[in-house]
Amino acid sequence: MTLNATQITQLKEIYAQVLVDNMDMDDLVNFATESIVLSLPEDEDALIEEIKTYYDDDVLNEMLESVSNLEK
Repeated sequence: MTLNATQITQLKEIYAQVLVDNMDMDDLVNFATESIVLSLPEDEDALIEEIKTYYDDDVLNEMLESVSNLEK
């Protein structure tokens, strides 16, 4: 069988929906978290700027404090 571009897109969407339908809440949260982490910038300054785009300085400072308590 040879699918055209539109059919391939539709097949991907149907497959994705089947995958999601078969995930429990923990699976969905893990998948979303992993996807977000992979899409974030690696550069520290770019990451901080992205966080500032969506959250205020108080939230950013809480995040920075949390990671500063981790072992290096």
